[in-house]
Parts: sequence; C-alpha cells; structure tokens
Amino acid sequence: ERLASGARAWYEVFGECGNIDVNEKVKQIDEWALDIMDMVHADETDRDDLCKILNVDGSKFNSALQKALIKYSQWSFLREVLEEKQSDDLVATLNTVEKPLSLLTKAEFEEKAKAHNVNGIEVCNAIAWYKVFEPFKLEAKGQISTQQICEIIKQLKRFDLPFVAMEEADDDDVDQLAKELKLQQSQAEMLKKNVKAQLDMAGLLTALKQ
Repeated sequence: ERLASGARAWYEVFGECGNIDVNEKVKQIDEWALDIMDMVHADETDRDDLCKILNVDGSKFNSALQKALIKYSQWSFLREVLEEKQSDDLVATLNTVEKPLSLLTKAEFEEKAKAHNVNGIEVCNAIAWYKVFEPFKLEAKGQISTQQICEIIKQLKRFDLPFVAMEEADDDDVDQLAKELKLQQSQAEMLKKNVKAQLDMAGLLTALKQ
C-alpha cells in the first residue's frame, strides 16, 4: 500500500534514528496527528521534548528531520528546477514563511533568493510556472506528478520563456505553447485559464503593495 507522504516522511526520519521500532514511533506520531511540516515551527525545546517522549537520539532525529522538512516541503520542486546547491537553504527559509504561496509577491521571492545567492528571476519564473501547472495534478487525477511539472518547467527554461512574457501572449500563442509541451486539448484550455489567473493575481498583489 502506497504510504501518504506524511507517514512516509516520518518513516524516513525514524529510520535514521538507530536501532528503534520505527512502526511504533510512527504510530505514536499518527495518534498525535503531528504532520512532518508542523515541525518547521518547532523550536529546540519542542524538538528536545519530543525526542525525550519518543525516546530517540536527539542528534540523529534532528539531522533526519531537517532533510525531511526540505524533501517534503511545498517548495521542494525548486530543488529539482533550480539545480543549485543553495536551493536547499532557500526551501528551508520559504518553509518558515507563514503567508500562503499565492500571496507572496515577486519582490518578496527575489529578496529571499538573493539572501541565498540564488538567481531571483529564475526563482520567480519557476514559482509562477509551478502555480500555473500545479492545478493539473488535481484535474488530471494523478496522471500528472510534481516531477512531470518540474520537467515542463525545465523545458520552458530551455525555451527561454519567462512567465512575464505571457503578458503579451494571445490565445494562439498559448495554443502553440501547449502543442510544444504536448498537452491535450483540455489541458491547453486549462493552461490558458491558469496563465490568466496568475497574471491577474500578480497584478493585484503589485497594486496592493503600492
């Protein structure tokens, strides 16, 4: 049976904590309904207390936890798309941002990217395109994965097509792009709708910040 990502994350964490009953620890975590990403906001005392209750090695637990918080983050796609070592640090920083992805502006993304010596424009492009294609995962009922979306974004990168260029694109341009990406007709229509929605949202957030 395929594990939910939350349970899989905890199995990975406890699997690196030495000779312990991993199933027992995961079951205990599950009873508390503690999601792996809840640990983003846990301070050192919180983590120490959790390790004492679970009777696990704190050093091994914290090391495994940090890796899991990056791997299972909503921002983990950036590691795949950016292909830069610093992207792990950027993902860790974005994890701590309490605003939802849709309400973060281009300027905020660029500022955080610059702090980690990552190309801010590339980050903004990756995130904008990801927001366009992420709804495809729900509409396609599992037929499109995060990995496939990352491959599409890398393809767009090879096309040298920044998201901002879509401001000048008409329906024919989007149809042509959909063909080059080998999207189905229904996906092409979704692409038009999602591109427009992201451009509208970006314009709204920019106006609100002024």
